[in-house]
Amino acid sequence: MKNKYLSFIVVILILMLSGCGGSSSSSSSGGFSSGVVSTSLVTSDLIAANDNADSKNAGCPAESCFYFSYDDSASTASVELVKYYLKNGLQPDRAWGRPFEFLNFEKFDRSSQQDIGLFNVAMGIWTHPDLSNATTTLYELGVHVSAPQITKEERPNLVLTLLIDVSGSMEDPYIPFTLDKESAIRTRLDVVKYGLSQLCNFSLKEGDIINIVQFSSDSTASDVLLEGWNYSNADNKCLGVGSSLRTIGSTNLNAGIERAYLVANRTFKADHTNRVVILTDAYANTGEVDPAKVSQPTRINNQEGIYFSGLGIGSGFNEAFLNQLTDAGKGAYFAAITPLDIEKAFLGRFIALLNVAAKDTLFRLDFPKNLTHITTAAEQISTDPNKVQSTNFSYNTSQFFLEGFKLGETAISDETIKLTIQYKDKDGVGMTETIEAQILDLIQKEGQIKDAFIITFLADLVSKKQTCATFDTAKTTILKGYTSPIAEVYYDLIAKFCALKVGQ
Repeated sequence: MKNKYLSFIVVILILMLSGCGGSSSSSSSGGFSSGVVSTSLVTSDLIAANDNADSKNAGCPAESCFYFSYDDSASTASVELVKYYLKNGLQPDRAWGRPFEFLNFEKFDRSSQQDIGLFNVAMGIWTHPDLSNATTTLYELGVHVSAPQITKEERPNLVLTLLIDVSGSMEDPYIPFTLDKESAIRTRLDVVKYGLSQLCNFSLKEGDIINIVQFSSDSTASDVLLEGWNYSNADNKCLGVGSSLRTIGSTNLNAGIERAYLVANRTFKADHTNRVVILTDAYANTGEVDPAKVSQPTRINNQEGIYFSGLGIGSGFNEAFLNQLTDAGKGAYFAAITPLDIEKAFLGRFIALLNVAAKDTLFRLDFPKNLTHITTAAEQISTDPNKVQSTNFSYNTSQFFLEGFKLGETAISDETIKLTIQYKDKDGVGMTETIEAQILDLIQKEGQIKDAFIITFLADLVSKKQTCATFDTAKTTILKGYTSPIAEVYYDLIAKFCALKVGQ
């Protein structure tokens, strides 16, 4: 199936949007240790083994190693939903409490990171007493991993197929409140139109090719509004098509995707970044509506060559449906609740939505046996790499990993912690990169671990894994008045959540 891009006439979506080392040295800025690093080629067969190797021959010992995933680095939709709901006095859905997406969303300082190949990485450890047992010391490991930063001028040219939902529900207000009657942007479709104006005016460049397909109850040839248009600022047909959009009918998501991929395959260019991006509230009510069936054809390890990203439009979009599809297909999606959200998606976060720096990325952490792994902010974790789905790591994104350990009876001496990253580069070549540092060098090099702790605490409150009373204790003991710009934002969000008295 490899590289036979044009043979995929219908591709249903990827939706919305270890090695060895030695002793370590510490970084002088940001408090994170740089450690000893190595970079090497690894065979593509080893990477592929993540999907089909015999687990008895593949894993690692539970007392000293695990594989993990914090989802696609550009997947952050739950954060925008939680923040929006709390700022408006609404109760967030429990399912939105996904700590890995919160850590993906926030921007952490990169000044202490070390170049280990494609990735830049820094590690640190914050030690503190266990809140439930003051005689036990906990070790909070923070690992900050960043992909390269690229600009619009540096990114490859696009063949971008926009798939736009014009069903009747897109005429609903984008927020469930009374809107300013003077505002020209009131409905979900208005948000889409505004986003297209930002995209067409500011984010495209010469050499980009644009397709626009609309969908509702059925998908027909007449729904192809723009095909094979070469971007030109002087003749911006993209803007005209966007402004002409009108709602009609119900939502046949499946038929719309089929039509979009017919167009995307007709205009495919091997030397371009080929993407389909859907803009929808994801309430499929006509045709195939089972997300398991819709997502099944995405399980082809990204070999189709045309990835699927997306934007969930409005505060009431069907996030659960989109999240299930995203997990099945390794895609990235954002929430675009308001005009400001979609502006960010098509401007500052546009490259992250579309451009993958590392494919089939899998992380492994090796640690000494006198530490016991007790908490994680990861989406998936296992000693068997076959049970952790590899993901895509986008340009202009970072991931902050927060993993908790407790110390056993043996004191720490010269033991090390090692992170291994396996991935395929843009040419499909298997790579591995590692960073290793002594634990004693990492301790109290806290970096932004306390920020990550506070961020994930909000996610755990939303998912009901933690309580407001426990956070109050943490704030007055182990955090001891800690403050930072990120911390202050999350202190406020936690206060808003606790004021709702949700299950407290």
